[in-house]
Amino acid sequence: MRMIKTFLVFFLAITLVNCKNDDDITFFYELVPIKEVQIPKEFERGKKYTITVYYQRPTDCYSFAGFDTNSTGNEQKISVINIVINKDSCKNITSTDLAKATFEFFSGDEKVYIFKFWQGQKENGDDQLLIIEVPVV
Repeated sequence: MRMIKTFLVFFLAITLVNCKNDDDITFFYELVPIKEVQIPKEFERGKKYTITVYYQRPTDCYSFAGFDTNSTGNEQKISVINIVINKDSCKNITSTDLAKATFEFFSGDEKVYIFKFWQGQKENGDDQLLIIEVPVV
C-alpha cells in the first residue's frame, strides 16, 4: 500500500511539472467605454436598484471582469473593466453588438445621486463621462 501511495505522489508530481501551457497566453485588464445606461429616473430612500450598462467589446478576446467604482459623497464614478486575452486569433465585434453588465445600487440618505459613467478619453486625455443625476424621493 505504501508503494502505491509513493507511486501516486510521484505520478502526480510528474504530471504537474509537465502541465504547461504551450500557447503562453497572457492577459491584461482594460477599461471599455460605456455606451448606454438603464437607470431609474428616481430612487426611493432605503431601496436597492439594478443598474444596467451597455459597452462595446472591440474583439471576442474581451470579457467582462467587473466594475471600477469610486464613490465620494453622493457622486459615483463607474467604469467597466474587461479582461483581454492577448492572442492573435481575436475576431472583431461589430459596433452594433453591445455587451451588457449590471450592478446593484442601494439608495441611502442622499437627496440626489450623481452617476458619472466612463465613456473613454477625449483627445486631450481628459475622461469623457456620461453624467446622470437621480433624485431620491
